[in-house]
Amino acid sequence: MGFDFDGAEFTHVGNRVTFEVLLASFGLDGDRALHQLAATIHYLDVGGIPVADASGLEMILTGARQGARSDDELVLSAAKVFDHVYSAYRSAGSAP
Repeated sequence: MGFDFDGAEFTHVGNRVTFEVLLASFGLDGDRALHQLAATIHYLDVGGIPVADASGLEMILTGARQGARSDDELVLSAAKVFDHVYSAYRSAGSAP
């Protein structure tokens, strides 16, 4: 399964970035916390409507990328960050 390249199973579609396409494909686009996370990811990926949390998330991910010794380590580190952001959005009352 590929992500985010021509011919990949999951990539940008219309004005949606890959993360938004994944949410819709798996029926998760009704989760308000994921929707908020998707808006942040969309802004970081292609711009558009500014999202307050985007610059902080970008800084954290830059640090993760600089500190990772391998792609696998970066994926694990970034996954933890996204899990934490999602949890914060849920606890802030963003989720159903």
